[in-house]
Amino acid sequence: MKISTNEYFQKMAGYITEQQSNIAQSQLKLSKGDSLSSASDNTRVATASLSLKSAVERQEGYVSNLKLLDMKLNETEVLAISARDQLTRIREILIRSANQTYSDQDRAVMGREISLIKDNLLSMMNSTDTSGNYIFSGIKNRTKPFQKNEEGIIEFLGDNSAVNIQVGPGQSMRS
Repeated sequence: MKISTNEYFQKMAGYITEQQSNIAQSQLKLSKGDSLSSASDNTRVATASLSLKSAVERQEGYVSNLKLLDMKLNETEVLAISARDQLTRIREILIRSANQTYSDQDRAVMGREISLIKDNLLSMMNSTDTSGNYIFSGIKNRTKPFQKNEEGIIEFLGDNSAVNIQVGPGQSMRS
């Protein structure tokens, strides 16, 4: 069987066109950094890839939540240490004021200092985090948790409910 020149050129042109198409597909894959240029190339691999991307995004969300919890814990720890120091100072003032060598005027000055410390403690207990949420108000994080009523008594207006943040599949932590 003889092949004519015309038929030979047509077959070669078809072969070259097919190879150019393969090269274009390879270039597309390389430029995307993917092994697939479209999901229809290999649906099983494409599905696994999407599943993996979804898992990575979930893990990044968990990491973000853990960083948020760590930051909130650090803020709370700083406030607790500062409150402890303030209460220690009040204790020192009270012990010193029991000494009979101080006059009523000296005790009045000590009382003003205690009042200032009390106001500072109230301010600390109404601290907000970087998002502007009140740290000690529970799930009512936009409500100022400690406020003085008309009689000057400090009331807690926050919520005691725990705020749980997802930190892993089926795992959450209190914030």
